[in-house]
Amino acid sequence: MRLLGRIVLWPIIAVAVVFAVVNRAPLALNLWPLPFTITLPVFVALLFTLALGIVIGGVAVWTRGARRRREARAETRRIAALEAALERAQPTMEATRPVLAPPRETRGLVPATAGGAPPRYRAMLDDE
Repeated sequence: MRLLGRIVLWPIIAVAVVFAVVNRAPLALNLWPLPFTITLPVFVALLFTLALGIVIGGVAVWTRGARRRREARAETRRIAALEAALERAQPTMEATRPVLAPPRETRGLVPATAGGAPPRYRAMLDDE
């Protein structure tokens, strides 16, 4: 990913440098309705406009993602609360766990199901 970023970034920087060198002519900006006039190179005006557009776009994307970030924070708080409740309930669950009888020998026994024995055991039952 870094390599792809560099492959894209370096040509953009090269174009910006060439643009800045070629467009060094002065540009007079009148800030109407104010009585101010600013004189600066053309490339500064255009690169400033580009940077301003990037900042405005970044702010728009950031504000658009606010709802998802808020939901993620709420889910994180909910998960933390559930984990804390589980930690509090763990000792109670350990204390009330039923004592189970040791397992019986199950070799040769057919597991009981609601519909009778599974098909692979039916042949064994018919032989008996």
